[in-house]
Amino acid sequence: MGGTEVTKKALRRISGLPDPGVHLHRDPVPTPDGGRARSSPLLHDLIITAGVYAWVGFEVTPSTVVGLLTILGFSLYDTVVVFDKVAENTKDLTAGSRMTYSEGANLAVNQTLMRSINTSLISLLPVAGLLFVGAGLLGVGTIKDLALILFVGLAAGAYSSLFWPLRSCAA
Repeated sequence: MGGTEVTKKALRRISGLPDPGVHLHRDPVPTPDGGRARSSPLLHDLIITAGVYAWVGFEVTPSTVVGLLTILGFSLYDTVVVFDKVAENTKDLTAGSRMTYSEGANLAVNQTLMRSINTSLISLLPVAGLLFVGAGLLGVGTIKDLALILFVGLAAGAYSSLFWPLRSCAA
């Protein structure tokens, strides 16, 4: 299987995979703002990761596809956790709460901030070891593909899963 065929199959699989799960899990009756806020971190992670991967000039391999799907899984999980906390903090707003929706969303992001940062750092440490030792010093090619895409994707995902919901909920 050549690089072009792998790329076509990967784009076909990735293009529709994450969004239906996010929308059906959190919001059975979709709203335009909620869908955009949930989809934006996933698209951000995919575009940044693929852009850096292309900029470095690596060939798309099955390891690349595995890495992209792993990144989308991490991003999806973090996004669901943040939006779950937003829903929990804002469920009683109509019952006379003194908190606005923006304040509830901000509180939710602040409550999940340390958890997301810790998860990202703990995930980045072994991937950085794979990238710098396994690929850099030992020169293992297949680890290089997977480690680079995971490293960039986890770093981009740490940003997007925390700050995209805050921007979209507070607006």
